[in-house]
Amino acid sequence: LLEEYDKESFKDKIGQDIRVMVIGKNPVKFSEKAMESVLKEEAEIEEIKNGKLFEATITATNKGGLIAKYGSYQVFIPSSQIRIGFVKELDKYIGKTLRLKSEKVDMRRKQIVASQRVILETEKAERDAIKAEKLEAFFNSIQVGDIVIGTPVRFAAFGAFVQVNGFDCLAHISDLCWTGCTNPADVL
Repeated sequence: LLEEYDKESFKDKIGQDIRVMVIGKNPVKFSEKAMESVLKEEAEIEEIKNGKLFEATITATNKGGLIAKYGSYQVFIPSSQIRIGFVKELDKYIGKTLRLKSEKVDMRRKQIVASQRVILETEKAERDAIKAEKLEAFFNSIQVGDIVIGTPVRFAAFGAFVQVNGFDCLAHISDLCWTGCTNPADVL
């Protein structure tokens, strides 16, 4: 909707250069707000082009992947870039919002090729690094022959899994009692 024009509020702009966009012909209509919107979108796309993560809701599929919209841009996510591993059913992603990182931006054609997989792989690598650090700290804190306290969490025919400092450790059935046992749950 067009706002009511108030001549007094624009009095100070007389003689200034402003950026406007043509939004209609016959009669010619200009819009400063439409131009501001375009410039804002271009700034966002430039940030996305430089690696900023963005979200887009999937609107359709094709045989190569998923399609979404981000402002006036069409976003294409190849099926190999949706997640880690193979995606068989693309239709189940319609209506879902994905976190994406641009792989290629064509500002002239208003197209973005994006990937969610690179984000997921980065997050997985970070989780794996944290887990490896914790595991290394765990093994550096214990020595052969140390007595540790643990809580049985699962039983199997060959022994019990005991949680020690947040890690599942195996207590083999042959190590659970002197006389031997057939069911680890009877001893623990």
